[in-house]
Amino acid sequence: TLKATTSGLVYTVRAGSNYQTMDGIVFQIQGYVANSQYDYSTAANDVAVITIQGTFAGVPNVQPIAMHTTEIDPTTPNLPNCFILGWGWTGSATSANLKKAEYKLITNAACSPTYSSPVPSVQCAQSVTGFGCYSDGGSPLICDSRLYGLYAEGSCNTKVSQAINRFAKLPSADIKSFLSSLPPEPTAAPSQVQPRKNYLTCPCTAC
Repeated sequence: TLKATTSGLVYTVRAGSNYQTMDGIVFQIQGYVANSQYDYSTAANDVAVITIQGTFAGVPNVQPIAMHTTEIDPTTPNLPNCFILGWGWTGSATSANLKKAEYKLITNAACSPTYSSPVPSVQCAQSVTGFGCYSDGGSPLICDSRLYGLYAEGSCNTKVSQAINRFAKLPSADIKSFLSSLPPEPTAAPSQVQPRKNYLTCPCTAC
């Protein structure tokens, strides 16, 4: 969530809830790194990494997801099923509940009439049921139960069925290079067990 305050923009992450503004646990942001190679005009390298204050470990309804490490050829038979999740625009407002839209990956040739010459770090996909819209930017594209991309659109046409949209292709060479360039998260040092101390509460005749 992005919120404007008198001291500037404040980012938070809500985890463990299907609702946009309630339940789950809200985390403050410790760090944010955007890809310096991002290009708004082509949606190239539209990816960033957020570090939260705290940990998702032990949070109810939160689990890690594996990422695809190789690109999927859209011409291959038996393409995996893909879908996105988000709280984006539904016609009059953003959704209070988490929504799901199904997509299929398409080739650059099929995408070119809508977006000319897609760049290597962009994956085009066509909606099958539902579609991403305003405020869905960054929504995960999940294919075969693994994270494949991130919704890279800031707008949509609600009158178009089976819309074609662009996604940041996470297994692309450029995005993998960006992710691998980030410093690893520091590992917390094991806590030292302090020697036990006995304390007495006075008054006591033997203190």
